[in-house]
Formats: sequence, structure tokens, C-alpha cells
Amino acid sequence: MSALQRIRQLVIDRRYDLSAYAEEEMWIMICEFCGGQTIRKKVRKIHWLRQQLYIVDDVEAEVCQECGERYYHATTLDAIDRMLAAGSLRVKKHLRVPVVGMRASSPA
Repeated sequence: MSALQRIRQLVIDRRYDLSAYAEEEMWIMICEFCGGQTIRKKVRKIHWLRQQLYIVDDVEAEVCQECGERYYHATTLDAIDRMLAAGSLRVKKHLRVPVVGMRASSPA
């Protein structure tokens, strides 16, 4: 299968919308959960690294306009890992976060 045939199949499968090929030469993604179109936004991401929880602001993501599902590019996630491991991100504040467990529910 040629590259063009693969792209056509992705469009048929509703993974990418070629009609919205942006000025920045980026594909518009279609949400794999609800079929809605995504837009690029800066979001707050909950991120784990080496058993430590971080909240990272201003992370670029593709966000579904219908259901809110978020998609992160692998290079973005790798960059967060590298910056956290190197200690190159400024800590804005510290939060205390309780950890709770769900009890097994009894039949009604």
C-alpha cells in the first residue's frame, strides 16, 4: 500500500480530516472515542515520573471539542520527562494530595 493509499485509509477511518490541513502544516485529528474534531490547546497535565506526581501547566495537547479527550505528542511527553529529571522546571507551589481507595460496594 502506498503512502497516499494509507493516508486515504486514515481519512476513511476518520482518524484525520484532510479538509482542515492547517496553515502550520499540521493534521487535524479526529477523536478515537467519539469522532469529534480536536483543537490544539495549552492544558494542565497530571504527570507521573519516578513515582512522583507533578502538575505541569501550559502543555500542548490536541483536545477533542466534543468529549474533552486529550492527546499528547510523544516528543512533548519526552520533553516533560527530561525537564523534570533535570530539575529545569520552576516549582510554582507545592500541594498536599490525599490518596484514597474505593471500597467494594455491597449489592443493593
